Amino acid sequence: MSKYWYLFVLSFVVLSAYIAVPDAIQAAIPRVETQSVSLQDTQLCVMATGRIEGTGVLEIKSDMPVVLSEILVQSGDYVKKGDALATVDVNATKKILLTQGDYDRVSQIPDTIKSHKDGTVSAITAVKDVPIQQNTAMLSLISPSDLQVRISISEDVISSVKTGQKVVVTGSGFKGRQYSGTIDTISPDAKVLQNGATLQTMVEAVVLIDNPDKYLKPGFTAKVRIITEVLEDALVVPYEAIGQNADNRQFVYVQSGDKAQLRYIQTEGDCDEGAIVKSGVKNGERVIINPSSLTGDTVDVVVVPERSVAK
Repeated sequence: MSKYWYLFVLSFVVLSAYIAVPDAIQAAIPRVETQSVSLQDTQLCVMATGRIEGTGVLEIKSDMPVVLSEILVQSGDYVKKGDALATVDVNATKKILLTQGDYDRVSQIPDTIKSHKDGTVSAITAVKDVPIQQNTAMLSLISPSDLQVRISISEDVISSVKTGQKVVVTGSGFKGRQYSGTIDTISPDAKVLQNGATLQTMVEAVVLIDNPDKYLKPGFTAKVRIITEVLEDALVVPYEAIGQNADNRQFVYVQSGDKAQLRYIQTEGDCDEGAIVKSGVKNGERVIINPSSLTGDTVDVVVVPERSVAK
């Protein structure tokens, strides 16, 4: 009896293992997402970074000596034309004028110092309760209309950048906003700049901003996307589908049924939606997203619900 029981148990174990093996194999197959390669109307772009800077400074002065009782703004504040910048200590100012024998202007002492235009306070040189001589700068303003972006462009891509090209300006200091602009000037000389532990050869350029406003401040870091070419029906592969091997060759994995096949690709530029591809994939093929877990020329895969991008 024990012999038959042993054979029964052994058969059960073997059968269970036989049934479980396919499940284990299936579980070991990578689960992947795919996205379609598509023809899109897009733009070739070059990315650069820089800082917003002011091109003109308005100094706020008084045509008579004054004493300020309170300064109402701080450096970096945005003010509008007519806003009060400081209050005047009328009595202290009156004493100065009388001491100087300037009796006629005692009645002209202002209560406040006001802004002559819209702008950002860039500097405060006045100190409250300390006499300020006439025609001496108390504060300085930079108008939004006087702002530009000075950027650095890598020597690898500078050949595609020309004056007059359109740009889009974004930055963390003005999140959610973007500004259009134009490449105004490009330096004739290159500079070698330190970037971490490496040296990079860069060329400076200046961007004029079309409609600057109060959200832009001198000194803010800016990211600038330079539109170097407008393309129709460009073949675009999403960035997250592209890998790079030890030889710096770019590749994708293309879905073919329940398998993914390795393809090497050639790209000719970047756009917002992905890399513009010259060869290696065709319109309508589906590529594996985040292929870093795949190895080999052909890999078994399990495709999870698809992603799609409209043209």
